[in-house]
Amino acid sequence: MNEQAATKVFETMRFEGAEPITDKPLVVLGFTNRCGSNLLAEYMTSTGKFFGLGEFLNETVMANQSKQAGVTNFAEYLAMHQARADTNGKILGIKASAWQLAMMLRAGIPQMYGGGIKLINIHREDLVAQAVSRSIALQTKKWKSSQDGLEGVEVEFRSKQIMAAMTAALASNEAMSAIASIAGLDICRTTYEEVTTKPIDAIRRIGAFTGVDLERWVPPEATLMQRQSDDTNIRYAEMFRRQHIEESGFNL
Repeated sequence: MNEQAATKVFETMRFEGAEPITDKPLVVLGFTNRCGSNLLAEYMTSTGKFFGLGEFLNETVMANQSKQAGVTNFAEYLAMHQARADTNGKILGIKASAWQLAMMLRAGIPQMYGGGIKLINIHREDLVAQAVSRSIALQTKKWKSSQDGLEGVEVEFRSKQIMAAMTAALASNEAMSAIASIAGLDICRTTYEEVTTKPIDAIRRIGAFTGVDLERWVPPEATLMQRQSDDTNIRYAEMFRRQHIEESGFNL
């Protein structure tokens, strides 16, 4: 979702209050597609300390929820979710792309939070694997393991689509870092690789970053988010690497 879409949902965007609405921080989970953010969000909510961590900034979600609540201001929309977090005695978390983060900064959202914005940025070190995963999801329309997606789709190897996904992920990662640096945001970084292999390390570091004691946290025995990659992912990633090694003239 881009900011132009948000302005179609809300009549006004900015926070106009004179004082913060809470002394707590707003936790922003910065992500790109297929980076492991859904699994990280599930782990974070499993601690019992965080509320939400869904895609509240998705255009359809915003349109439906704001209409149901009669909210016409973007900042009030976030305040609505903050009130729900307060009711549960938890810290509000929200997923955001780089562009959605910039939108929140322009809307003055940091002024709502006495504890500031705590940005947790997850990225995937293996960009080829991430891009292959996105290419497959674009074809199957299965963005989460809990979704059914399209039936009977024969997934194709689409080299140009994979390269476009790599380029987009790189641009988004760099934009997230640049926005955080310019705005002087507190940032905690983790990776898909850490979350999938060393989740305790990732969650405990996030706890220290957000001021929450998570030293005793252990992963739940089962999660809604399951690994989606299979032999097709591995095969297409290898095909992509071979193709571009040859085209680039690399001698490895």
